[in-house]
Amino acid sequence: MAFITKKHNVNGSCPTGSNDGTSPGNNEINLENVRSLNVKKELRPLARDLVSKAQGEGVIDSVDASQDRENIKRQSKDKVVDIVLDLAQMYEDKTGDKLYLDANSGNTEATTDSGSGQGQGQGGQGGGIPDLNGVAQTKSEPGAQGGSGGSSSDGTSNDGDGDGDDETSTDETSTEPSEPSTDPNNPPTMADIQDLIQSALNNAKPQPKSTTMPSASGKLEHWQMPLLKAIIDTNRQALLVGGAGTGKTTIAEQIAEYLGFDVNKQFYAISLSSGVSEAHLTGRMNMKGEFIDTEFLNIVENGGVILLDEFDNADPDVLVGLNSLLANDVMSTPLRRGNEIARRAQNCYIIATANTWGNGSSGSAGYVRKQLDTATLDRFVCSKMYLGQDRRIENLVYGLADEKPRYPNSYETLADNSPKGITQEVKKLRTSLRAIKTSVDDPRRNVRKIVGIRASAQGAKLIRQANFDFRSVLELYLSNWTDDELATIEVSRKHNTKDDYFQYDFSRFCESNRLVQ
Repeated sequence: MAFITKKHNVNGSCPTGSNDGTSPGNNEINLENVRSLNVKKELRPLARDLVSKAQGEGVIDSVDASQDRENIKRQSKDKVVDIVLDLAQMYEDKTGDKLYLDANSGNTEATTDSGSGQGQGQGGQGGGIPDLNGVAQTKSEPGAQGGSGGSSSDGTSNDGDGDGDDETSTDETSTEPSEPSTDPNNPPTMADIQDLIQSALNNAKPQPKSTTMPSASGKLEHWQMPLLKAIIDTNRQALLVGGAGTGKTTIAEQIAEYLGFDVNKQFYAISLSSGVSEAHLTGRMNMKGEFIDTEFLNIVENGGVILLDEFDNADPDVLVGLNSLLANDVMSTPLRRGNEIARRAQNCYIIATANTWGNGSSGSAGYVRKQLDTATLDRFVCSKMYLGQDRRIENLVYGLADEKPRYPNSYETLADNSPKGITQEVKKLRTSLRAIKTSVDDPRRNVRKIVGIRASAQGAKLIRQANFDFRSVLELYLSNWTDDELATIEVSRKHNTKDDYFQYDFSRFCESNRLVQ
């Protein structure tokens, strides 16, 4: 059993009591009884002191210390108790010594001047705030000795078990902070105010009257999830574009679950922000000349889902390495001697997320992003989609009732899914792509969109495998075109601002190119 030994500084006295680790003395704290502490006034201050002490002694690093302090401030009583116990045990395991604290650490030292207690006992001195073992303590006064059955300064009984003071404990399940002090000589602390604000936020959230749960897993899925499932099943990679908070990362995790992968083991997410180099993906050499593998390569070669977040903010050298993987299922690993090529497993799926379509910074949205080259965007030519907001999920998060938004079908299905009907849709798609290419090749046009073999191949696969019609494939292909660019091929679209999705009109385009809708 780990103990925390408090170093008393009254009259310069040294720590006393048993220090053999077998039984606590008067000044030792049995951590099993730490739950008796008042959360705000005793437990959290003590926990913060323990973190500082452990960090100063090198038991934990600055990152862990920062995380612990944040958890101490925001987590429940049980979580804070766990932090205290873990820190004490880690300290003793690493140093072989008990953790010493000043007498006033955690407000566990009493400040009363009572001398009414009688006798000397193991449980400590009568009156005041309890120590960590639930035994009350007070400052020593000449001729005034506390005892296990002594009387506190306010005349209340104290039997030494921690129950004699109304500040000794709180309900372990309670998250309600006490009202801050109104005493001008004891003003509320910033922690008091933060606790009150957090409590108000927690209690103010109403519960939704109903929640739509369309998925078999019981989780609320984005209304465009069927579209994404079809894309990822067909082409094994997709580019999701949407603003912050649209749920791109959550959707990627749900896709991993849908594909039957263990999210904890077969899902790897990396943010391609500035500073992430190709070595973070393909591995590096350590000082001993040993190759250090990466989780990215493990997923590529053995299967799983990779999330490439902030794709439109990646460095060019990273994108060059990814292009080959996305296009040809291979990636160079020059530092891995004897196995310089990583081959993508058939069950390796890649989801890239971005805030823009890869055309540079979007001033209105406030995103500072890089412009992606055509070769990179070509890898997702018919495997990209605009991810709008889902108000059902927002309502669930904010505790509001469902509004039943009228979202469109995530994609249009074929009226005739026979082999003959599918072949006809493929022919319509290729005819439409040729018409687009003819239009943008006109020197009078200021649009330069290349319709290549990849667009035809990806689009045809979507029609054959996912039961798309050619119009749905065109929506994916044209999703990153501007309204002016769409006008050059006689396609128009409207943005439903309420539910955040686009509606396309191909009637004039089909009429001009003699396509049957």
